[in-house]
Amino acid sequence: MFLQSQSKNRFVSYLAAASFGLHILLSKIVVSKLAMGVADAMGSMILDLWITVLGKFLFILCGGCPDTWKGFSWMAFHDLWPVIRLSISSGAMVW
Repeated sequence: MFLQSQSKNRFVSYLAAASFGLHILLSKIVVSKLAMGVADAMGSMILDLWITVLGKFLFILCGGCPDTWKGFSWMAFHDLWPVIRLSISSGAMVW
């Protein structure tokens, strides 16, 4: 969502296409060549999804959005306590 709001749609689409190709390749290798079955095909999908997440993270971290993201700061933790309280109470209600 952050990359789409910054109009970095081309990178998102390239990463999605590469991710799809990698998923097909990994699934074919795991299921057909190695005969590992459906459970390991799901493992290849999980690996593929993590590669997508890391690709987006590295794009942002390495300067893909220089005008909007200036890096990590301690201001992100300024009003964190109300969020933690809400998370704990929501978790208690679900549990």
